[in-house]
Amino acid sequence: MSSSKENRSPTVPSGPIVSLSYRVSSDRRNELLSFLKETVPFYEQPGGIKIGLYENIDEPGSFLELVAYDSEAQYEADQLRVEHDQKMQQVLEKWHQFIDGPLEVRRMRPALLDMHGDQNS
Repeated sequence: MSSSKENRSPTVPSGPIVSLSYRVSSDRRNELLSFLKETVPFYEQPGGIKIGLYENIDEPGSFLELVAYDSEAQYEADQLRVEHDQKMQQVLEKWHQFIDGPLEVRRMRPALLDMHGDQNS
């Protein structure tokens, strides 16, 4: 018998996604995880924002953080928060201190596929 967690399909967000790819030294890994456990509720506080954290199976300490937005409007409002909210800037400054090396940021928008369109066009 499988658990309900195994039966869940990932939810695909309808809005933009920001991916953050970075490395953390092994001696700071647990500190990063504790920090994110405390700060993710703050990141998600406005609503319509979901944070996911993934660690590379083959390269421990290499992380991919995804910030998914329900809508373009929520993404734009969060960008204003990143640029102008003092508490957000303090949290991000502390988060940056964990990063060992370059930070790769990608801002992505959904590319809609016509799954039922005419294949002969």
